[in-house]
Amino acid sequence: MPPAVRPATLDDRDVVVRALARAFDADPLTNHLLRKDAGRARAFRDVFDVAFRRWSLPAGGAWLAEGGGGAALWTPPGQWKPWRAWPDVAALVGAVGVTELPRVLRAASRGSKHPSAPHWYLFAIGVDPDHQGRGIGTALLRPVLEQCDARGQLAYLEASSEVNARLYARHGFVVTETVDLAAGGPTVRLMERPARG
Repeated sequence: MPPAVRPATLDDRDVVVRALARAFDADPLTNHLLRKDAGRARAFRDVFDVAFRRWSLPAGGAWLAEGGGGAALWTPPGQWKPWRAWPDVAALVGAVGVTELPRVLRAASRGSKHPSAPHWYLFAIGVDPDHQGRGIGTALLRPVLEQCDARGQLAYLEASSEVNARLYARHGFVVTETVDLAAGGPTVRLMERPARG
């Protein structure tokens, strides 16, 4: 039986942030962008907290696996609004470090090229390492991908590793472009999933 998932609420904030921070601990892109010093753990928490509260939750795109084993942060078509994070800009700058900010902004602009067509954007999906291998990632993808199919909508994401890209390919995503980030950063695979119908 697939794991149960449900829309997340603000009351789930700590659980969502913890699951994503743990899931992305070894992610090559996240580790390239965020600070690597003693503030690293806080940087991970701050970024996922801002993404949850400012980008995904207000748009109705935050999902949580029952038991807190994983979470997904989506935004529906027309709802990806990075400026919503403005009240937390100090936390985001602190997550990368002031001196690294120009490098991170360049990398972020190179590694994200949203389609021009209306689309659901998967900012982040992660399963806590203690809960992996139980189908939670698939369960977290399912509700939004079913909506995409029912409404004839596109889905888009940036895969930060070949392993992740293979997982998304099993769910119908295809690589549309590969971007090598500057300054020794990882290769990012831009992926889209046309609606199945």
